Amino acid sequence: AIYLIIGDFTVRPGSGDEDLGQLLLRAMDLEKSADKLYGALAEHLAGTPVEALVRKLEEGEEGHARAIYGMLKRVSKEPRPPFEELYDQLEGRVLESGEPLVKLVAWLTSARADRAAILELALDLELKAYDMYRNLAAKTSDPELEKAFYDLAQHEQRHARTVARGIGEMARA
Repeated sequence: AIYLIIGDFTVRPGSGDEDLGQLLLRAMDLEKSADKLYGALAEHLAGTPVEALVRKLEEGEEGHARAIYGMLKRVSKEPRPPFEELYDQLEGRVLESGEPLVKLVAWLTSARADRAAILELALDLELKAYDMYRNLAAKTSDPELEKAFYDLAQHEQRHARTVARGIGEMARA
């Protein structure tokens, strides 16, 4: 059997609608964690050249959660609450890397983390999200879910490119 570890959640794709629903909820929760991380970082970086880049990443994470919510509604047998209600209920405690959000925010907003370290971590997170969605796409037998996961992977790849450009701009400055 093939198992995927999504943050701190393990699932065997294709093991039933219930597991798929849980996997999609977990993916939404990971997106909320990233949303919260980028929100905290944007506040920390307010007034710096990096703030706009981090705000752009923050906006994209909720969009990813909305796309996952669409998949969740499609595969769920029971009705789901509206997106906003469900998104508000998600805790967003753990990132794609498996690290607790609180711990990472504390380190990134400390005096020890400079802007380069913050962007390097953002790049790592975006690449891990890219890998996660590519793996999910490869493991599903549902063509619509496969396309949706590949689309999410492409979004994460674009985020990674945005962060890499930001790192390059910082290096040139």
